[in-house]
Amino acid sequence: MLNDFGEFTVFSEGELGAFLSQFFLWYSQFTHSGYEMKQAGGLIFGCIVIAGISFACAGGGAQLWKVRTLKAAAVIGMAFLSIVLLAGAEFGSLASSQTDVTFFGTTKAYAASSGRPFLHSSPAHSLNRLETIHNFPSRFVPEKRDWHYVTRSSFDQYGRGVVRLINFPGSWHLVPGAAHDIGIGADGTVWVIGTNPVGHGDSGIYRWDGSNWSGIEGGGIRIAVDPQGAPWVVNARQEIYQRVNNQWSRQPGAAHDIGIGADGTIWVIGTNPVGQGDYGIYRWDGTNWSGIEGGGVRIAVDPQGAPWVVNARQEIYQRVSNQWRRQPGAAHDIGIGADGTVWVIGTNPVGHGDYGIYRWDGTNWSAIDGGGVGISVSPSGNPWVVNANKLIFKRS
Repeated sequence: MLNDFGEFTVFSEGELGAFLSQFFLWYSQFTHSGYEMKQAGGLIFGCIVIAGISFACAGGGAQLWKVRTLKAAAVIGMAFLSIVLLAGAEFGSLASSQTDVTFFGTTKAYAASSGRPFLHSSPAHSLNRLETIHNFPSRFVPEKRDWHYVTRSSFDQYGRGVVRLINFPGSWHLVPGAAHDIGIGADGTVWVIGTNPVGHGDSGIYRWDGSNWSGIEGGGIRIAVDPQGAPWVVNARQEIYQRVNNQWSRQPGAAHDIGIGADGTIWVIGTNPVGQGDYGIYRWDGTNWSGIEGGGVRIAVDPQGAPWVVNARQEIYQRVSNQWRRQPGAAHDIGIGADGTVWVIGTNPVGHGDYGIYRWDGTNWSAIDGGGVGISVSPSGNPWVVNANKLIFKRS
């Protein structure tokens, strides 16, 4: 299951820390016993080696300064031993329970079973280049778990920074960038509302070029895409804009959400209150909006131009023969592909702030692995998802 473990604070170690963590990592790889034995073995072996060196150094120092060798060795040696006990326990755990390794030059990242990631580098300043998402060989995952990633890392001048740990199966692919909302046209064009602030309450607008995102002017909070690949945007002031000839054209009315079908039919969730927490539903006729009965908070449109709505009670409704038909299940968001495939973000919690993902089979919802908060669907029926941490995933 797709799981975003969230962000963790990490610290750059000095050369000694890097050497110790690498040493215990090597030690655990050559030890075939269980987790506890690896941890204990790394701890004991490290204590013996470094405590022995400490005692030897202390003895030499005692001779040099004409003090009693045994007392000096005991005091200094025990101080070193205490440090090694603490460091050895941490690094022993680190080495034997490694769940993530990523490389950028000489930089390496590790995550202990406790969930506390550690990074080390030589030199430490190269940590500030750890920005790329890396897919690493399975030999670095002793437990043979799903693929793991470290992404969006940044470090200050003291070597402190933040990493994000994610794991998910091969059917999901992490797309670069971050987003609040996503829309896909019938021609396959993908647009997102990014996370960079634009104006008062809006965020930047970006188009997917197949490998990265290209920004354009303007901002918004919700987005949908017409069959020709042009975006329609709702902004924080609830204004509606259409992209025409590489310029924004403001349309009449106001909205909370917008959806566009493969046939070009456009529907919005308006701003007039209907019931408890819902808003009116409107269809674009080319010049203005025509309202129908009912209300909701999220909307998507099927290939024939009929809307599906999620209301404030998280109920799901489909428009059939000019009437609302309630469907089973509950949802936070809904998306429909040009092939008619319907997906929803459900209401069952998955991970940190995400909810389950479901596909409509014509009579009920079938769950798949993963979680998110927003969804859109490609022309071939595959979902793209934005999760609670604004990461973007597409399903193959």
